Amino acid sequence: MPFDLIGCTEATPGTGTVLVAFPNDDRVARLDANDSIKITEKHKALLGVLYSATTTGARALIRQPGEIDKSFLKCGLITDLDPIQSYSDQFKFPIMLKVGSKLQALSVNATDEETLIGLMLGTGFINPQPFAIDEVIDGYSDTTATALAWSPCPITWNQDLKAGKYSIVGMRCSTWLTANHWLGLARLVIPGNPAWKPGVPTALAEADHEEYQSITAEPWKFWGDIGVTFNAPEEMPNIEVLGPSAVTDENVQLYLKKVG
Repeated sequence: MPFDLIGCTEATPGTGTVLVAFPNDDRVARLDANDSIKITEKHKALLGVLYSATTTGARALIRQPGEIDKSFLKCGLITDLDPIQSYSDQFKFPIMLKVGSKLQALSVNATDEETLIGLMLGTGFINPQPFAIDEVIDGYSDTTATALAWSPCPITWNQDLKAGKYSIVGMRCSTWLTANHWLGLARLVIPGNPAWKPGVPTALAEADHEEYQSITAEPWKFWGDIGVTFNAPEEMPNIEVLGPSAVTDENVQLYLKKVG
């Protein structure tokens, strides 16, 4: 089952139980001055939640009118080296949302500070079955992203794939900002398959295109054959990144299955 990575972020959303705004996004219908989105059949399953704040975030709430708030206690700092601190994995146990209703993401926080919430939204559970992977490729971008907005990053790939059709069965990504380290989100932009933009939390780099080797687990890394494909070499994917700061370097690694 494919999914989209949706994000909301603000520099100063307020204190208490406050809404976090959804920035520019072509995946969803944004409502109420971008404070909420409309849930469709395409996005009825919540498959993962990432919640981070600068210093004191407490918990994230996913709210729909007339429903009980979905509460997530996993919270990390935006400066954490390891995004697993911030991530609640629901791939195999999705939380079903009310189709046709609006959805809001809230931060419960005593401090008015930079906040990031990521939502993986799809049609149903993801339970990748083991199979052999044909290719693992990596690439990079030197794009200065816009803070608090989804920013396109064209990728230079370090390997040339043989011509054919490939299914993307997993992904990881890291980003870097000079003198600072910020957690963020990254998602695929696939010229040959624009219907979906799956993605992952970003790992943190310690230098230009050099990762910290500190991640203890990556439950988001493998999706299996969820139907996200592209044709090489003419439709090589790029990425978009979202975070509270303007990262300057992006790294991406893809796991591929050749299907044609």
